[in-house]
Amino acid sequence: MILDELIALFRNIGIASGTSVFPERAPETFCVLTSMYDSDSLHADDEPGFEVCGVRIGFFTKDSWTLRVAQIKQELRKAGFVISDSRYIERESDIKLHHYNIDVEKHYKI
Repeated sequence: MILDELIALFRNIGIASGTSVFPERAPETFCVLTSMYDSDSLHADDEPGFEVCGVRIGFFTKDSWTLRVAQIKQELRKAGFVISDSRYIERESDIKLHHYNIDVEKHYKI
């Protein structure tokens, strides 16, 4: 559910994304999606009403990351995702890309 939604969101804004390695050389800007949790913690009367899914988005780019991250966050919010954390990690010296993580979650009615 959540991974499919995120892949479609990134496709719509022109950023390659996936859950594993790229079949060929990775593009200069891309996202790696890592599922972090699925929880039925929101419930009443001992019956789960919502499933909460969380994903870490690893955003990588050679270009300036600030404008793209702002665009990504705006699109995530418009699509109903909750941003629980976001932070610049580092410029990865081995691949020469900026690395920024955004943790998101979304609630799905069961």
